[in-house]
Amino acid sequence: MTILVTEGKEFIIDKLQNAAPLTDANAQFIGWGTGTAAEAVGNTFGTAGVTESAEARQTGVLSQITATTDRCVATMTATGVRAITQAWRTNTLTKGDAGQRMFIYALFTSVPVETNDQITFTIDYIQS
Repeated sequence: MTILVTEGKEFIIDKLQNAAPLTDANAQFIGWGTGTAAEAVGNTFGTAGVTESAEARQTGVLSQITATTDRCVATMTATGVRAITQAWRTNTLTKGDAGQRMFIYALFTSVPVETNDQITFTIDYIQS
């Protein structure tokens, strides 16, 4: 299951209002991790079990595939052996940025990767 976390909901409102701290910041970055935090609306980068891997976040390609569906697609490349279990959309490319917000978060069955293996993530936000 993939969920829209509280920060994501706040992000949408801030973007609609063009309000600080998210003015001119698109949720177009994807990261991955090896943690075990279950999907919960309160998840943030500070949540226990949200464990970001060493690889850099990637800038996703944004598209609006329907009037109510926002899509972000990015490919992550492993720099070592890992068991990837998490992915998310965020508004900052830089890890630890003071303004970073987790928009969408997913926990999934472990996907083992080795150096130079890639996973392409398609993360949709569907407004219903």
